[in-house]
Amino acid sequence: MAERLIKGSLVRDEGKDFLYNEITAAYPQYLSCTEKINSFVKSKFSLELTKKEVLYLIIQIHRVDETREETNNA
Repeated sequence: MAERLIKGSLVRDEGKDFLYNEITAAYPQYLSCTEKINSFVKSKFSLELTKKEVLYLIIQIHRVDETREETNNA
């Protein structure tokens, strides 16, 4: 995603919001984090993350969080 951001070639949305709506509703805490990242991206690169990029970030943040929880419980 960072490479796409630097090149200004973010993945475009295709108008289907079902997955976006489901994931953002299921993980509002991660959506909040991606909104902060999006704000930074807007100020630094004058670009706004697409819904597909937001989904990518939510999934990655979720993976990191799960790994952290597994490590803490071990």
